[in-house]
Amino acid sequence: MNKVLVFCLFLLSSLVANAQTSIWSGEKAISWNTGTYEVIGADKFTSAEVADQIRFTFTITGTPSSWPQIALYNSSWKALPGCGNAQLSNGTTNYDITTYSYYITTDMLSDLQSGGMIVTGAGYTLTDVSLVKGEGSAGYENAVWIGRTDATQGWVAQTVPSSSFGKAKVGDYLRLYYTDLAAGAMHTIVDGNWKAITGYEFYTMAGLYYQYTIDQTLLDAMNSTGIIINGTGYCLTHIDIVDPEGLTTLTASVPVTDGWLFEDKNPTITINITNPYESDVEANVQLVVKTDKQESYTTVSKQETVAAGESKGISLSFEAEPGFYSVSPLLNGESVYTVGKVGDKTVSSFIIGVDPTKIVSAPDKQSDFDAFWTATKAELANVAPEYTLTEITAKSTAQRKVYLLEFKSLPDADGNEAIARAYYAEPVAAGQYPTVVHYQGYDSGGYDPWCMGGSDNPGYCELILATRGQLINNRPPYENTYGDWFQYGFGSKDTYYYRGAFMDAVRAVDFLCTREKVDQSRLYAEGASQGGALTYAAASLTDHPFAAIAPAIPFLGDFPDYFKVASWPASAAYAQQKALGMSDEDMYAMLSYFDTKNLATNIHCPVIQTIGLQDNVCPPHTNIAPYNNLPADVEKQISYNPLLMHATSSSWWNTYFAFFNNHTTGIEEVSGSKFQVPGSKTHKLLDNGRVIIVKDGYLFNTLGQEIK
Repeated sequence: MNKVLVFCLFLLSSLVANAQTSIWSGEKAISWNTGTYEVIGADKFTSAEVADQIRFTFTITGTPSSWPQIALYNSSWKALPGCGNAQLSNGTTNYDITTYSYYITTDMLSDLQSGGMIVTGAGYTLTDVSLVKGEGSAGYENAVWIGRTDATQGWVAQTVPSSSFGKAKVGDYLRLYYTDLAAGAMHTIVDGNWKAITGYEFYTMAGLYYQYTIDQTLLDAMNSTGIIINGTGYCLTHIDIVDPEGLTTLTASVPVTDGWLFEDKNPTITINITNPYESDVEANVQLVVKTDKQESYTTVSKQETVAAGESKGISLSFEAEPGFYSVSPLLNGESVYTVGKVGDKTVSSFIIGVDPTKIVSAPDKQSDFDAFWTATKAELANVAPEYTLTEITAKSTAQRKVYLLEFKSLPDADGNEAIARAYYAEPVAAGQYPTVVHYQGYDSGGYDPWCMGGSDNPGYCELILATRGQLINNRPPYENTYGDWFQYGFGSKDTYYYRGAFMDAVRAVDFLCTREKVDQSRLYAEGASQGGALTYAAASLTDHPFAAIAPAIPFLGDFPDYFKVASWPASAAYAQQKALGMSDEDMYAMLSYFDTKNLATNIHCPVIQTIGLQDNVCPPHTNIAPYNNLPADVEKQISYNPLLMHATSSSWWNTYFAFFNNHTTGIEEVSGSKFQVPGSKTHKLLDNGRVIIVKDGYLFNTLGQEIK
């Protein structure tokens, strides 16, 4: 076996309080190779109940590489329902395991009481088998697996064998119940051979349980290989198969009201209920509310009678401070699902916002923050850019030519030369044009980087930047030499990846300001995710002012809170922190130089931003941090998409382009070259299509030449 199938290991101290009865003792070497196993008779399980534990005590005799493990079968040598092979070593080191427990499910108990069980496996000597009383079977009536699989500290997998799903059918609900839910907790389902199941990717976990409606694809995997639940940020407690035909619940759903954004008032959530029965039914409605850090906040409830055939809305409100909250609506103990779809599915828990622009994410700039970036930009200035343009004839048209741009940027942490690349499009016709820089998201590979066409946006100059090691620089013939970008150079502000990446973003603007067709008074920037962070960084650090920017669902915001509301990049940061022996204080101090909430304090151009309320990659808490730290005199506006996760709406492109078209850097149109200039302030004006600088009563072009 080459996969670690991990079950939760139970501490002895947690079992002392429970009644324990030994049903077998001795000394039996267990080995598949020698055919030695132990049979425990059915008579030993007459007093057993659902949710009791069968606890095994043993000594490991095999080597780690021989994969010591325990397996349980029924009297017909079929895998005992609710169980699975439990691995007792990770393949390199022993866990020093001396005990292991299985919880008894309904189907498992039936087999145990009718034929007993066979204890087999390899690499251990069995010394005791005991029954440990549970806390009762209530709530486990539909369970096909019960346990305590602890994935709170990292990625852990739980296997459930095919024998557990004998009664499952298409249309049934597969429910995963969990506790100790962390912000950003997620899981995936694969088959028993660790192969992906079509349509079942990674899902964020929220509410009391996660529910799937079983389709034929999932059922086939269940019945052939069993399934593996692999995830992080939760403790899995039981897995149920529920026949919806057996549920006599009311029909209920939660519509999106007020965009799930509540300004200057307490949030109110409405649950729409329909009673399809011929008699009245009592509806007990609850809202279980947590903060976006998954801390318990409040629970509100209301009970009303729903008359036969009646449809009605029941509304519940709660008091809330500015923030984002996870809301789980329940009706008679069952999760209620939203009317709209979050991402690509309906969900039983969702994020709402309460006065988001009043959330305080205080800047944590270090005392040398500005000096650090001033010195970094000075270092960049000493590197000759050596801009080169190579036309991409397949993309060029009569309207615009498209080029591959290459330039040198700030050296890497090891002092080696760094090259960034971009796609650049410029109209063929004479004149000066509004110009947009497109900053790109974190490279996930497996696709061709976006390149504009010559006719796509013919009235604009456009540049699509690929920072060092990503996108163009991570596709043949070029190669990424940085590994994981978020972790590269982690530990020092002077070596961190984003120091160089931010300078790539700045140098891209420097390049545009060398082009005669670029109207510097109409220079704009946009980007989503990492691109949103680069947009904030470029606007904060460039010496060439943007007329407006449009960061969307931005990355790299408010790290101290970011790591509490999302599982990544926290997991990557903690891995580096541990390897480097960094304290929390030192880690957050280092990251503060690259935090968008700090960079935003130096931005003075208009800003338009958009947020996905259900974003589990760059949660809204991290999105709002830079926006709320923009200077008070900055013109800004923000939109929230209640059902979107880490994505922007289909109208976002048109929205931010309209915003751009309404903003310039204070330009006025004049005709001719004569213009009366009051005072001695520097101004920019547009004179017959040319950018003109007005200073001390004289007119100059962008090359510094006086215009007569």
